[in-house]
Amino acid sequence: MQREGDSIGPESPVTFVTLLQLAESEPSVRRVIASLREFGGVLASYRPPGNDTSYGLYRIDPATGRRLEPVHTKADFDTLDAQELAPRPHVRGRSSVVDLSKETGVFFCVSSHTTDRPDLQHLKKGGAAALRVIEAIPPTSLSTSEQPGLEEKSLGEAPIEADGSFHIEVPSGVPLRFAVVDGRGDTVAQQESWTWVMPREWRGCIGCHEDREMVVPNKMADAFVKPAVQVGLTGGE
Repeated sequence: MQREGDSIGPESPVTFVTLLQLAESEPSVRRVIASLREFGGVLASYRPPGNDTSYGLYRIDPATGRRLEPVHTKADFDTLDAQELAPRPHVRGRSSVVDLSKETGVFFCVSSHTTDRPDLQHLKKGGAAALRVIEAIPPTSLSTSEQPGLEEKSLGEAPIEADGSFHIEVPSGVPLRFAVVDGRGDTVAQQESWTWVMPREWRGCIGCHEDREMVVPNKMADAFVKPAVQVGLTGGE
């Protein structure tokens, strides 16, 4: 938007300028846009002084920054942030590791010994022998008198390395939660919420409820140099 008498420059009080932005719906507009494409220049929204005026689109001299002839004006209608209808490069798709032809994904953890929860400090002393993977089984039917709930089943376990790391491959698109168990199979810590992994996706964490501002340690975890342990897969553990 340009104010009366203003020019466009680094120190001019211009609120904003639109660059060649107007739908090519009128012959006069098309001629101006063709001229701008050939010789360069800009278009700006401007409202003449007065309480009953509207913003219109004006041509701006690129050499002097002065306002020239109006390109598009309409009473009781403000022309602001007009967009040119013209061919544009095809928008690049979002990059993704997901491959819907696959049926599994991977979870990994740098060290389950790392935690900031007071009730999980015992994990720092070790004793975590394995990671149990638990699947949620949604109810097949639910009457209005029943409370929603989920049955659970264990898909299996994977070893937790001496440094607290683990690396597992599990079915994708399945609600899962994890439990850390000791050598006797007793649960010493467990996840209370559900998570999942997309096909061919890798999801990882630094620890077990670690500080969210913590930086990943600069080390190679023991589990990462080994193939992912298959849990809940045909032929897996």
